[in-house]
Amino acid sequence: EAIKVLEERLKQLEKVKEVDPSTTRMVLAENYTIINEHANAIALLKQAKSEPSATNNKSLHWQMYETYKKAGMHQEAYTSLESYIKILDSTYNQILENNIAESEVKFKSHEQQQEIEIRDAKLKNAKFISTHIA
Repeated sequence: EAIKVLEERLKQLEKVKEVDPSTTRMVLAENYTIINEHANAIALLKQAKSEPSATNNKSLHWQMYETYKKAGMHQEAYTSLESYIKILDSTYNQILENNIAESEVKFKSHEQQQEIEIRDAKLKNAKFISTHIA
């Protein structure tokens, strides 16, 4: 029953050009995998993978790995796992780069603030000395 509802929903989404049906394909594929209809699941996942939005979709690549593994298609499972890991590495590298850039900005701001405080202290000290010594 749930599969029929999802299949119907997918047909509707495919008619609308602005909507990406890959998520519905993934959900439907998961249901097919549950009932051991791996060929249907794989076909849907391949369609989802062909969507432009699927390029860096880790969930899709993980689901493909799981489905291929359950279907006994070990080479395809391995390839999907490699794709998943590449996306994961890329995501973590981007996060690390962002964190490093943010830390550098904070460090430079703190360094500049210290320089300003030192300059202000020197000015105050110079004014104090010129006021009291002169």
